[in-house]
Amino acid sequence: MKNQFSISKAVLAGVNGTIAMTLFMFMGNLMGIQMNVPGMLASLFGGNLVIGW
Repeated sequence: MKNQFSISKAVLAGVNGTIAMTLFMFMGNLMGIQMNVPGMLASLFGGNLVIGW
């Protein structure tokens, strides 16, 4: 079986992932959980907020 890369499927997967993360962040904020993704990534990579963004 040959797997072939598809740009349209990759874009669709990215859009779906963005929608899912947006919904989870919105629900977290409604429950009082602060969702600071750039801050979390910055702390993971040494504390530089520019890298988090």
